Amino acid sequence: ILAFIFNIFFIKLSLSAMIIAGIIGGGFFLIQFLVSRGKWIGGGDIRLGFLMGIILANWEKLVLTLFLAYLVGAIVGIILIISRKKGFKSKIPLGTFLSASTFVVLLWGDTIINWYWAKIL
Repeated sequence: ILAFIFNIFFIKLSLSAMIIAGIIGGGFFLIQFLVSRGKWIGGGDIRLGFLMGIILANWEKLVLTLFLAYLVGAIVGIILIISRKKGFKSKIPLGTFLSASTFVVLLWGDTIINWYWAKIL
């Protein structure tokens, strides 16, 4: 609720943009939850995805956040498997990586996105 109010009154983000991004963020994880019957993603990830959309209110930033979270999570997972602290069937909470990636994108998301588009075009 605080992120919602902060975005509307202080950052002046569009209410519709926040709601659409929230639905996209939550929907992304809801689809994974339904397809896997709760084996891949938990209910907390769905709520966190919705919150990420509300906070970021931008589909490019949301995609960047998801990319960073999955990339860093995969790297950490590989390191844990190589070091034999986790196995292939072990579970690693995704929420930690989602939260950290959201914070990174809040601070440097525009810079990263502009750099990316400049390299592509």
